[in-house]
Amino acid sequence: LHSNSLYGLTKIIGEHLVGSSRLQKYKIIRLFNVFGRTDTNPHLIPCIIEQLKNGNSVKLGSKTSKRDYIYIDDAVNAIEAVIEKGKNRETYNVGTGKEHSVEEVISIISEFLVREISVEYNSYKRTSDFDYICADVSRVYRDTGRLAQYNLANGISNLLKESGLLNK
Repeated sequence: LHSNSLYGLTKIIGEHLVGSSRLQKYKIIRLFNVFGRTDTNPHLIPCIIEQLKNGNSVKLGSKTSKRDYIYIDDAVNAIEAVIEKGKNRETYNVGTGKEHSVEEVISIISEFLVREISVEYNSYKRTSDFDYICADVSRVYRDTGRLAQYNLANGISNLLKESGLLNK
């Protein structure tokens, strides 16, 4: 078992434990950067939204990372599809299959809010962080026919409306 990060290693160990068990029916789902209403995970998008409730400036870490962000409704639909149609003893990546930079996320939010966002980057990056993380969604599509319906801009628009930053 090998991973370049402790986080990844814990995922691999968990999947290995499930796979080596006597369970005959299981499906492993790997979620990639889910965002949406009532998000409690302090990752990029909720962090930006929370800071913008108090003005037009945000403080962030590194601007170089790119991630696969999936809107909550798409994540839920993909999970349901995997439960219904997915193959037993398989692992499914739930994401969009597209990566977006921090700067792209800021640009999309800025366009919706029709205002300039001042961003201060501190270039902090954990040693375990990867520059690019993107889901290979080919297996979930092959087995369920399911692909994300929301692009990043659609999901962010919904989140901004739900957070009260954008009129509905």
